[in-house]
Amino acid sequence: MSKILFDLPSTLGSPGFSRTESKRPRLGRDQLLWVRKEGFVPNPDFTSKLEASFPNKLVPIVVGCQSGARSTPATVMMLHEGYFELPPEESRLVSPTEASDLVTKGWQYLDVRTEEEFSHGHAPGAANIPFFLKGKEGFVPNPDFTSKLEASFPNKLVPIVVGCQSGARSTPATVMMLHEGYANLRNMEGGFPAWVKEGLPSVVEVIEDEGL
Repeated sequence: MSKILFDLPSTLGSPGFSRTESKRPRLGRDQLLWVRKEGFVPNPDFTSKLEASFPNKLVPIVVGCQSGARSTPATVMMLHEGYFELPPEESRLVSPTEASDLVTKGWQYLDVRTEEEFSHGHAPGAANIPFFLKGKEGFVPNPDFTSKLEASFPNKLVPIVVGCQSGARSTPATVMMLHEGYANLRNMEGGFPAWVKEGLPSVVEVIEDEGL
């Protein structure tokens, strides 16, 4: 199956590309992940231009840039938007009850919500590595997700259940983990609210107020 490669240089251009390379399918000036004004800032039109250029989200895509500093967050963003999704038969979805049964059997539970969400309630024994971080203008990709994942789970054969708040983050996180070589994964549908709704055990972090 052929792959499509598009590059993510700055609006100033990239002298590193030859004429042959420039013939590859490539996003235009308004489709770049970053635009250069006073330093690099996120391109607000990246997602809309991406969907216009690649309406089929299952098409194989290789993402590249000048050094990897932009292609990595671009890939995470694309995962969040539904690109690189697994076929239905490989979706690895499990219900909260099935997830609980797996944890009882020794599977690890990875919660990819923010630390704040995690502190308000989580599955007992769960590890917390946010897939997205909450910024001033909404959620942004966590640049340390992969490094923290490998530090917490160096054995990529360890069985892991991945959960979040609704499935919107655990799904792309699961896909990224598969791409990173993790083999035994399950994605819990419905997120933590579904876990609570099933009456499954949960833990709430107690944060002491230092002013008291």
